[in-house]
Amino acid sequence: MLEIHRPYPGVALVVTEFGSILLGVPTDAFKATKRYCTDTGLPFPKVLVAPQKMLVRSAPQFNPEFFLYDFLFIHGAAFKPELAGQHLQLVLDEQQVAEVKNSLRITLTGPTAEELDSYRDANGQRLVDPETTKFLASVSSDMAIKKDGYPRSLDDMLDIITFDSRGITHLLDGSVSIQRDDNNGFFIKRGRKQEHVNLGINERVLPYASLPIPTEVQHPLKFGVKPLGTRSGFDLSGPSTGFIIWVDGKVCVYDGPVGTRYLLESQGIACDDISMVVLSHCHEDHMGAFVELVLSGNRPQVFTTEPIYRSALI
Repeated sequence: MLEIHRPYPGVALVVTEFGSILLGVPTDAFKATKRYCTDTGLPFPKVLVAPQKMLVRSAPQFNPEFFLYDFLFIHGAAFKPELAGQHLQLVLDEQQVAEVKNSLRITLTGPTAEELDSYRDANGQRLVDPETTKFLASVSSDMAIKKDGYPRSLDDMLDIITFDSRGITHLLDGSVSIQRDDNNGFFIKRGRKQEHVNLGINERVLPYASLPIPTEVQHPLKFGVKPLGTRSGFDLSGPSTGFIIWVDGKVCVYDGPVGTRYLLESQGIACDDISMVVLSHCHEDHMGAFVELVLSGNRPQVFTTEPIYRSALI
C-alpha cells in the first residue's frame, strides 16, 4: 500500500499500512493536516520530512513545533508509560539539523541560564539581571517534561534521520525509501510502486483558518481593539490568538496568528500600516505577525522582553 494525499499546499502525506509520513511542514500545516487525518481516518504522521527550500515567499516551510506538542501531549508520549520509548522522527539534510533542533529546544524549554547570562548590550552590560535569570531557569526546570525526576532532553523525544550523500533515506522500518530531486520534490518508493511529488507552490497560500469578510470599510481608530483570532494552536476552528490595537490611528499587532498578512488584508487593513508588534512569547501560533513582517523586509517596532526577543530570532 502506498497512497499520496495533499491536505495543504506545500505538503504531501504518504500513507502505508505501517503509518504515515509528512513531506514538507509549512506554516499552518499542523491544523490542516490534523483536520484532514481526522476527517479521513488516516493515521496522523509521526515522521516529518523537511524540504530543501526552507523558506518560500517569506513563509517558513518546516515548522515541526506543534507536531511535537501533539506527539507529546495529545498522543501522550510525554506521560504515558507505554509510549515512553516512542520518538517523533524528523528527516533532514545534515546541514539543517543543528538549526532545527535549536529552534525546537527554545520553543519547548526556553533559553538556558547560561544563555540568559550571556545577553549583553553594546556596552557589555547584562540585559537580564541575576534574579530574573534564576527565576526563569527555575520555571523552565519546573515545567520541563520529566523522566525519573529529571528534565528530558530533546534527544529523548526526537529521532533525527538524515539523507545520505545521494539524497536518499529509508523510513517506517525500511519499508519506504524517499529520495530528493532537484525541484523541491521527492521520489517515494514502496516495493515496486513509485510515486513522485513536488512541493512547489505556484500561487499565494491562504491560511488554513480565516475570518469573515467585514461588510463595512474598516477605518483607523483613535483607540480600539479588534481580534484576529481567539483560538489555541490546537483548535482547528479558527485562527490562533492575536489582536489589532489602534492607538492614534496607528496599528499595533499583539502576537498575531499564522497568515496575519492575509487576515489583515481581508479586513481592509494593509500590512504596511503596522508600526508596532507586541510579542507575548515565541510559540509558532503567536509569532505569525512577527515572522511575516521580518521575513518580508518590514521593520516594525517590537515590544517584548529580552529573552523572548532572543528566542524569537532563533
